[in-house]
Amino acid sequence: MMRSNHWRAIALFLIGSLALASLGTISVRADEQAIRRTWIPFILKSESINASQDIDNPKFEEGYTGWFFYSTQGGGDILTVAPIKRGYHSARLGSDIENFRQAYISQHVTVPVGRTWLTYWHYINSQEDYCPAYTRYDYVSIQVNGSELYVFPLCDDEEHPNRIWQKQAIDLSQFQGMSIYLKIYFESDTTLQTDYYVDDFAFE
Repeated sequence: MMRSNHWRAIALFLIGSLALASLGTISVRADEQAIRRTWIPFILKSESINASQDIDNPKFEEGYTGWFFYSTQGGGDILTVAPIKRGYHSARLGSDIENFRQAYISQHVTVPVGRTWLTYWHYINSQEDYCPAYTRYDYVSIQVNGSELYVFPLCDDEEHPNRIWQKQAIDLSQFQGMSIYLKIYFESDTTLQTDYYVDDFAFE
């Protein structure tokens, strides 16, 4: 009887050991499967893939880099004081003390395929209070390859809010994939000053 109990105990011990080993194997496999399911590959996105970087120095944070500046009063200005849309610089084309001013900034750019809207922000501070359609007292024009595409009158009325940054958008789809000569041209007449600023150029 004692011998029978002895062999029975050994048998139970062996069965229990096999059961534990089996459970351990299942547990390991379950962990391995869990690891496989939660492992996700990823690719770091390059910071150079940015709409604004299609334009050299689009926010004027590098001063005159990338842009040609001109004005009849001695060149365009890069500001380090307000108004600035974002960052520390904006480009100033107008003047609050001078009349009959012509100024522009220009750059050779390529219009990206699929992103053909040229956007930028502008800030107007004008003493003009009358600018009916098709008149050009103080104004800005967007030019491509020497041809004028868009004209924006600059004055202070309900249709042209002043002293606030506003986003502008120009459709350049006809130049998609092409290299163009872009010019932002400002002109004021002989009376009433207009100060004018631009910042944050991009293709969208």
